[in-house]
Parts: sequence; C-alpha cells; structure tokens
Amino acid sequence: MAKVRWDWDGDAAVAASDIDDYEDEGALYDGPKPTRGIFKFEITKINKGESKAGNPKLQVSMKLVSRNKEDKQFDGCPLTDFLPIMKSTVWRFAPFLKAIGVTGAMLLSKTIVDENKDVVKIGTVKPNGMTVVCQVQLDENSGYLNVKRYLVPKDDALDDAADDADDADDNDDDGDEPF
Repeated sequence: MAKVRWDWDGDAAVAASDIDDYEDEGALYDGPKPTRGIFKFEITKINKGESKAGNPKLQVSMKLVSRNKEDKQFDGCPLTDFLPIMKSTVWRFAPFLKAIGVTGAMLLSKTIVDENKDVVKIGTVKPNGMTVVCQVQLDENSGYLNVKRYLVPKDDALDDAADDADDADDNDDDGDEPF
C-alpha cells in the first residue's frame, strides 16, 4: 500500500495547523434545536463564497441568543444561512441586508473581506456581533435549522445607514453621527 501525501501548492494548500486550529462553532453546541418560531440570532461570521454553480453567495453563520425564558434552552444553537447573490434570489438576501442596515449600493461596491474572504465590513456596517431576528423552522429530514424569513426593523435605521454612507463618501455631515 502507498502512503498518501496531502501537500500541494497554491491557495488551496492545507497546513497541519489549519486542521489542528479549526474550531467548528456548531460542534460545540449539544443542546436542543427549536422546531419553529421567531428567534434572535447573533452573527458570528459572514463569508463571501461561491455556490456550486459558480454564483456569488454570502454564508452567514449565527448563534441563537435567548430573548426570554422559553428561548433560554436554545441559547447558542448554531444556524448557517446560504444567501446566493443574484437577481433571481433578491427575495432571499435583501431582507437579511435590510435587517442589518445594508443598502444595495453598500453591498455591491463597499463590501470588504479579509484574506479568508470573511466579510469585515459592508459600507459602514460591521456585521459580526450584530443581531437579527428571523423566523426559523427545523427540517425534520435533515435535522438542519432553516431561515424562513428575516424580520426587518420598522424604523429608519436603513435610511440612517444610507445617509451615513453618503456622509463618508462626500466628506460632509448633516449633523447626525456618521458611524
């Protein structure tokens, strides 16, 4: 039998430290999953990736944050949502962007990623640590928790975010706090 060597060159190369240092946030959770309902989630990471078909996508990793006694049992429950960024899927990703105060212009021209393609900032918004409220449902067959829809705040936060982005671009200030 031959010994397998896993070394290769390029961006896809894996080092032993990549494997040893990897922490799967979902694997650390061993509690129950909600079957359905409206819950608050903290964004832990957003990664800019590509779907199997080669289309751009956002992979949003979150964990449930309890809002009341009933939610406490699910505290820390992980959820990953895959949001393809295409005209045909606007219905899927636009509510998420609105829920975190990101405009279309901010997404399309002001998304900053690090060397791992993790989203650091979208316009003036730093999404890691932000919370979103969404309706979720557990898929009985796969055991995965799925986002059914994001609930968008009914205030003027999105207008403020767009205004702040304009302030930053134009170096002007209309009296409000830009960031």
